[in-house]
Amino acid sequence: MHSKGRYILVNGLVVAADWEALISGALENAINATESSEVAGGGVWTGTLPNGQQAFGSSFCEDWDGGDDLEQGGAGVCAQTDGFWSFFEPDYCGGTLSLYCFEN
Repeated sequence: MHSKGRYILVNGLVVAADWEALISGALENAINATESSEVAGGGVWTGTLPNGQQAFGSSFCEDWDGGDDLEQGGAGVCAQTDGFWSFFEPDYCGGTLSLYCFEN
């Protein structure tokens, strides 16, 4: 079940008004705050397109706990507010990227 409320960063900035706005492909603010409200940058593991569907040809890198260097997982860019927030390109599972954490 998806939240019926707004998606808000730990620093108080609104990301999306609701689930439909979150998966629309355009965010109000980038999801670039860490759990301690510091500004994050770079890539983030998602494995999904902005609409929530699995990105074609990408895996979930053994539930983001590893994977071999030949396997690729879907990655987004946390500084983006367009569809690239969720999926920009595949990246090799052996790399180190951040993860988004959503709470209902």
